[in-house]
Amino acid sequence: MHNMMDGFMIPLTECRAGDAGVIVDVSGTCDTAKRLAEMGVHTGSQIRVMRAGSPMIVESGNSRLCLRAEMAQSVLMSLGAETYPMVDEIRAATEAS
Repeated sequence: MHNMMDGFMIPLTECRAGDAGVIVDVSGTCDTAKRLAEMGVHTGSQIRVMRAGSPMIVESGNSRLCLRAEMAQSVLMSLGAETYPMVDEIRAATEAS
């Protein structure tokens, strides 16, 4: 289980252009996870969304990749407060409940 205090976690498909963070999980079929890993998208990778939507364009390291929604849905990112300004309010609401 991932800790909300580490950042706001969101599927890559829900990210907006300019969002950046660290990949915390890659789910889906073995083929999907393998293909993403071959492209450099794996747990611990830093990634930035250059264009949202489907297909979306993401930057990982020195590479830009084009991902369809089906593949991007398999990627869970942790976005920090500097990337997702509402994270402090979301944390406060989570702690209060």
